[in-house]
Amino acid sequence: DPQESSSLRQPQDGNAPPTNEEDDGILLADCRHASDGDDDFPLKHPPEPEKWILWGSTFVMIWVFVGVGLVIMRRGNIHHHQATVEDDANTAVSFPPPCSVERLYDQCVQMQNISHIPTCLEEDYDEWKRNWLIPHIDPNFSEPSHSCHATNLALYGLATAFGGGPTVAGQPLQSSLLTRYTLGILYFTTRGPGWIRNDHWLSNRSVCEWYGVSCHDNDDEDEEEIARLELIRNGLHGTLPVQLSNLKTLGLLSLEQSSGLVGRLPSELGTLTQLTKLSLEQNALTGSIPLTLW
Repeated sequence: DPQESSSLRQPQDGNAPPTNEEDDGILLADCRHASDGDDDFPLKHPPEPEKWILWGSTFVMIWVFVGVGLVIMRRGNIHHHQATVEDDANTAVSFPPPCSVERLYDQCVQMQNISHIPTCLEEDYDEWKRNWLIPHIDPNFSEPSHSCHATNLALYGLATAFGGGPTVAGQPLQSSLLTRYTLGILYFTTRGPGWIRNDHWLSNRSVCEWYGVSCHDNDDEDEEEIARLELIRNGLHGTLPVQLSNLKTLGLLSLEQSSGLVGRLPSELGTLTQLTKLSLEQNALTGSIPLTLW
């Protein structure tokens, strides 16, 4: 029935449903409102990065730059140090020469034995021992070449200072050789390489130029007669050798403030008839002063 079909198309409340055109109008209006920034239709923007991520990235970049700068500075210092060593090896790095007695002393400190004797010293050592030490200086010498005894190191000191022996003019006389040998023994029994000062000790220069040594005035320059031996506050460690009694012209012996000195005071010092002053304050020596020195 046409009427029934007409009534079916209209709702009973009398309000007609919106047409398609009206629907399109509403949708378009809604889109316009959304584009105009209506609060009912907010636009979604990308989320902002967290602040801690920005701070963390900045912190990492700063440390990267700092690390690169330190590496560059370190390389620069290494190159500068290498250049210093090459330009001035004596002041930048100091090592004992291969044929020096200090090299042998280092072996003794590390291994308690001389395991390697440089070729440049073997022949000179043998000549000194055979031609000079045993016949003229120390007839009782019996140490093997690899020994770290102070007497053996003192012999090596003579060999390094004068080669094969005092066979040419201008080198020390026999009495001076005994003085050098005795001082060499003192040097090694009290750890001379570690003294605060050991200028010229064991060198081929006159013993009168060695640090702490003073000599009597003598017209004969080759005759080295020690008058004073003063090694005050100089870092001596060890015992005093009995061979100090070989210094017959010694008038003053001062080893004050050497707390590293230990053991008994050698009674042989009593044979030094010219010794008028003995100063041994502030040390760990034991025993008594020989009556002959009073």
